[in-house]
Amino acid sequence: MNIRKSFIDFFKNHNHHHQDSSSLLPAQDKSLLFTNSGMVQFKDYFLGIQNPSYKKIVSCQKCVRAGGKHNDLENIGYTNRHHSFFEMLGNFSFGEYFKDEAIKYAWQYLVDELNIPKDKLFVSVHKTDEDSLLIWQKEIGIKKDRIWILGDEDNFWQMGTTGPCGPCTEIYYDYGDDFSGEIPTKGNPGDRYVEIWNLVFTQYDKNKNAELLNLPRKCVDTGMGLERIHAVVEGKSDNYDTSLFSDLTEYINNTFNDKEIPKHVRKIILDHCRSSCLLISDGVMPSNEGRGYVLRRIIRRATRYLYNLGIEEPLIHLSSKVVSKSLGDVYPYLSKKENHISETLKNEEVNYLGTLENGLSLIDKLTKKSDFISGDNIFKLYDTYGFPLEIVEEIAKEKKLKLDIENFTKLMIQQKERSKASSNFSMKDNTSNLNYNTKFTGYDKTTTKSDVLDIIVSDKSVSSIKGSDSSFYLVLKETVFYPEGGGQIADTGEMKNDKCLIEVLDVKKINNSIIHYVRLLSGELAIGDSLNLQIDVSRRNKISVNHSATHLMHQALRETLGTHVEQKGSLVTNDYLRFDFSHNKNISSTEMSQIEMNVAGEINKSIETKIKKMKYKDAIDMGALAFFDEKYGEQVRVLFIGNNSIELCGGTHVQNTSEIRTFKILSESSISSGIRRVEAVAGDGAQDMFNKLFKQNKSISKILNTNQSDAVESVIKLKEAEDIAKKDYMQLSKKYIQLYAGSLESYQSASSEIFIHDCYDISKDQIKMLSDHIKTKSQDSISILSQKNNGSVYLSIGVSKKCKHKYNAKNIIGELQKKFTCKGGGSETFATLIVEDNNVTSIINYVKSLL
Repeated sequence: MNIRKSFIDFFKNHNHHHQDSSSLLPAQDKSLLFTNSGMVQFKDYFLGIQNPSYKKIVSCQKCVRAGGKHNDLENIGYTNRHHSFFEMLGNFSFGEYFKDEAIKYAWQYLVDELNIPKDKLFVSVHKTDEDSLLIWQKEIGIKKDRIWILGDEDNFWQMGTTGPCGPCTEIYYDYGDDFSGEIPTKGNPGDRYVEIWNLVFTQYDKNKNAELLNLPRKCVDTGMGLERIHAVVEGKSDNYDTSLFSDLTEYINNTFNDKEIPKHVRKIILDHCRSSCLLISDGVMPSNEGRGYVLRRIIRRATRYLYNLGIEEPLIHLSSKVVSKSLGDVYPYLSKKENHISETLKNEEVNYLGTLENGLSLIDKLTKKSDFISGDNIFKLYDTYGFPLEIVEEIAKEKKLKLDIENFTKLMIQQKERSKASSNFSMKDNTSNLNYNTKFTGYDKTTTKSDVLDIIVSDKSVSSIKGSDSSFYLVLKETVFYPEGGGQIADTGEMKNDKCLIEVLDVKKINNSIIHYVRLLSGELAIGDSLNLQIDVSRRNKISVNHSATHLMHQALRETLGTHVEQKGSLVTNDYLRFDFSHNKNISSTEMSQIEMNVAGEINKSIETKIKKMKYKDAIDMGALAFFDEKYGEQVRVLFIGNNSIELCGGTHVQNTSEIRTFKILSESSISSGIRRVEAVAGDGAQDMFNKLFKQNKSISKILNTNQSDAVESVIKLKEAEDIAKKDYMQLSKKYIQLYAGSLESYQSASSEIFIHDCYDISKDQIKMLSDHIKTKSQDSISILSQKNNGSVYLSIGVSKKCKHKYNAKNIIGELQKKFTCKGGGSETFATLIVEDNNVTSIINYVKSLL
């Protein structure tokens, strides 16, 4: 039975609008790593920030609970019902119906549509919710002994410490006497009494004094896990035994040739294959931060469990085809990105398997004489071998090891602090509550007049400011200054009136307020004053050219490399553009040329740019690209540029592609696993670059005394001549060093021959040759070769292989570093050092004392 379709159809027949699942990346709530429930995409409706287009909605929402506050990862594999990825069925009402209808819908669907026996169902209600209790008893006819009265912890839901909240009623399924568990009022329900559906009645607004005030619009938010209800309907006590997992189970059996796999490992593989495929399909890439870190942890957790079973080849990536087959009709990106998902998984598996053995060996080595792993070594496992902390903790639990988490955390904080970028905007949290609804008019205008709403100095609002060269934050009623967003840098320019002159340095949008970071050059300013605003038009035009070129390049990348290409970050400035995107391979020179040709073709066609406002769903249906972690309202701004590029974008752009004029890619590189970066220039930036290259080529040609067209050939010939000269020089140096070595004196000490010489008359390269020659000539020897150099001494220490059990060049260097100010290093048989001391005799004497 297709319960997903049955559920949606049931509520559609009761006049509910079917809302498609939102992305696993919750743009509406930046506090969440992933969408973890059905209500997440409707949060603004519950908060009253937006009015819903439909008051009754049904959805099947894809969810992930792995990381952050909602993290079930450690339980997966060891229970029957925990998943990192799951689907949540839900029906919602925003002021249309309430408890009576919600309870009746739920009971009717379970009993009449799914044919679940009434005597297998129990319900719970909140201790204060008399309305729900009466509905269950009087309307539905459930006996009092099958209704459990529970407290806040079980049956009261709230969005946060303040805000929308309300009681909930839950429906449980009784698996019977064969399973252990007690009714919730007496103890742990265990595996016997399983909650299958939660109906939340959002009827209160909790204020800071913990008072519950009635909401003007009462809402219903329900959630029923698809995996759980499948188990109930199919008579299974374990979610992983249902038809939802049958394709993956068959894949595992075939792939591992019926290899004996422990039950908990089988569940981990089943779960992690699904969640990793779904996360990648929604644009997450493995990384060491945030969502990417959770994905990496999921893949590596599964890989390690397989490795422990002796499976040392990448196999998880093959599951992408199976997951696409079973869920691709419901979540189309699984099918559209199947190859990209497979490649991403395989790359991550291969990289991890390459370090897994060394990492596990290190753990064995570290714990051979102790059951303790220090913070330094945990950090090394994380930083060098790619072991997420949680995996180290799992291994520690298996091997009963102790971990120094405190020092590891300190090292992680230090690493994060080192990587923090500086910013003009350092406003504290108390100013992020600003909500002035600044009107942006900069799409059509470059100047305007506007009133001052707020002046913020040192994180505090002030009524006025005066002087010169004072930096502060400014909020206006209206602005033409574009705030940084969508990768585009902010506008700069000036503001002035007859009392002051202000330079605009940066602009950002916080909540609905556009905040200007400015410098008062002269005069004074007060709240309520009017200012004449003027953006730097030349700079804005250059930014617009680069932003439009970015969109054309994005489309060209997708046309050349594949539709798996998705934006992962961008920077659009007045000088150049930078674009990060998902792709698992280097871009070949042929592909690079094709991308540039595609962009050039769109520029040369002089295509008018179109920008339209439309409904988000209409834009997506017509093929517009949107980014999973961006927040969009019901009305969106859609950019049509070139023949094929359609994207949701709030930036500024050229009116015609011909305004871009010129485009050139400067570089292409990898910035992390599966993420590439392209840097390019367009318009004036590209023209400036070509002019510089022309002048540079002309200068080189003049130096080479050749035509510009022959410059490359002349450089090649010059390089070939240089290589020949270097080869001749090396051969002559070797012969010279052989003669030079004949004049060296040595003495015997501890059965080894010791050479000490001041090499003032040869180069450092020749000193290295001399050291190697001595080791070849005298196989039980040590050489100390020195050379004065601008007030310091260059020291070379060479130790032959037969001698290294008595002397160690690296250790000698270490001892010198304790006594002298110096720097250097090397190996056991050869090391070099620069000593900040020109007294060669004292240095050599100290070395002798070490021998």
